[in-house]
Amino acid sequence: MGLRGPKPKPHELKLLEGNRGHRPIDTSGTWRPQVEIPDPPKYLGKEARKEWKRITAELAQNNLIARADQQMLGMLCQSVERLVMFETALQRQTAKTVEKGMDPVMAYISFTDKGYELQAVRYQLLNKEREMLMKLLGEFGMSPALRAKVVQGTRAAQLSLFEGGKETKPSTFENF
Repeated sequence: MGLRGPKPKPHELKLLEGNRGHRPIDTSGTWRPQVEIPDPPKYLGKEARKEWKRITAELAQNNLIARADQQMLGMLCQSVERLVMFETALQRQTAKTVEKGMDPVMAYISFTDKGYELQAVRYQLLNKEREMLMKLLGEFGMSPALRAKVVQGTRAAQLSLFEGGKETKPSTFENF
């Protein structure tokens, strides 16, 4: 049986979000590898290497990457490369379908031997790769929802500096 509840967030991400719960963040019992951009794995393709360069800079800026993350980050970059490949293939298939004078939606549909409609294999592969990419992005705290929380946490910290360094409590529903 798997672990219950949401996956724990990295401590750096909790700090960037602003520690809304005001509970002490215990960092003593956790392994914190040194922040360092690892070398890209040799098996990465052209598109994956582009993604590696783009994403490692962003992760390093927020102290969310270490040498130990090399393989996980490699999988994320490969997933991006496959996503580009599947999208390109589906676009070519759609263009061919339109050239034949058919509805572009037919590029997303296949037929069985009996004539039943199915989702096209390329579209199924694309959707599976999107799911994989979303999971991997979540491992690094890079979903749009987490990014919005990080921005809010950073702004709250910056505002407290402008108020003379006093720490301000965010508004909560505790008063109601």
